[in-house]
Amino acid sequence: MKKEKLYYRLEEQILIFDGAMGTMLMDRGLKMGQCPECFNLEYPDTVLQIHREYVKAGADIIQTNSFGGNSMRLKDFHMESQFVEINQRAVDIALKAAGGNCLVAGNIGPVGKPWDDARKDEVYQTFYEQGKILSSEGVALINIETMMDVREAVLAVKAVKEIKDIPIVCTMTFGKDLKTLDGSTPEMAALHLKEAGADIIGSNCGSDMEDMMTVMRKMVQAVPKYWSVKPNAGLPKKIGNQMVYPLMPEDIAYYGRKFAELGVHIIGGCCGTTPAHIQAINEAVRSIK
Repeated sequence: MKKEKLYYRLEEQILIFDGAMGTMLMDRGLKMGQCPECFNLEYPDTVLQIHREYVKAGADIIQTNSFGGNSMRLKDFHMESQFVEINQRAVDIALKAAGGNCLVAGNIGPVGKPWDDARKDEVYQTFYEQGKILSSEGVALINIETMMDVREAVLAVKAVKEIKDIPIVCTMTFGKDLKTLDGSTPEMAALHLKEAGADIIGSNCGSDMEDMMTVMRKMVQAVPKYWSVKPNAGLPKKIGNQMVYPLMPEDIAYYGRKFAELGVHIIGGCCGTTPAHIQAINEAVRSIK
């Protein structure tokens, strides 16, 4: 998708991102310690159904089930040999679900391993390989998310930029101290991501809603548009053997409207959010330009 076309849409309306994939898969059989991306090969109809539920809920953008689909993370499941097929199938399934009614974003998460400058080239190449497959399969944009280290996020953005001219969203995850694991503030993160070439920046996961609001306010003040936010359905609480996310769709809708009034252009959900949450956000912000 040409950046100018996406920018035009962002000037005209708030776009709605989809919600969680991982917690939705857990509700449908994904076991603790199992690879979520393996569902693309083993249970594609389950992934397809989740995507379709988000489309029906009003999502303007759905993202591929490829968050942990990079080769470094897949090694933990001894599935690195299926790296290409997993990512290709992720795009195929999402495009089928979209049916031309919404955009598909290629989803890229962190490498999931400690690293230092000695492994910098390996990390960069890992992002490049995944980004190249997702881009070549026909996604409209790339969404790099849940980044906890700004240096890693910058590597991911630069790797994707080298592949082709495609819109890049990059969102960071902040702790209770409103800093990333490498100690970056929202302002610092925003400036580094924008300088690296991210077209749309913001935050997802991690924080509670008030902290997320503070983070986004600081980011909006730090750099020019555009911005994206995907909060959890609150901070999870363990009840029995389950992690429960407390915020109801109406709670997410309330904050969704506050994010929209702040000027955020893309609003969706992360862990614990469902199609019901996304529908509520959609209904709450559609009237806001």
